[in-house]
Amino acid sequence: MNLRPYASQYFALQGALTLLAWAVIFLWPPIRPHFQPPGIPELMMMAFFVPDMLLFTGASFAAAYGFARGAPWRSAAAWLVAGAMGYAALYTLTILLWTGTAWLPVVVFLPAALLTLLFTLADARPDALPAAAAL
Repeated sequence: MNLRPYASQYFALQGALTLLAWAVIFLWPPIRPHFQPPGIPELMMMAFFVPDMLLFTGASFAAAYGFARGAPWRSAAAWLVAGAMGYAALYTLTILLWTGTAWLPVVVFLPAALLTLLFTLADARPDALPAAAAL
């Protein structure tokens, strides 16, 4: 299945959902403990706000715009988001495996990282990818 035609919508949705997630985190404090291991100051989690706004929301919206307009830099924006999502997924998975807590970020970031990678790879030149990765 060719995901390329849907990349703009996917990245726009991802940017919007990141904004929504942070709105929930700010407006509903009881959800916060599900995002961090016990004993870790809340400030440690809240410090991710600015990077998330830049790398997840901003770069996702940039990628969405780039895909919608066929901009030559769209792939760079998509790879930026894919790298950030991959890092977040590995970071949160490590915390879950070490502590057995803070499961909600894994539920959020692991699927997002995989989907972002798929949509990013869908825009890659087929001759630049191994045959198994060409979408």
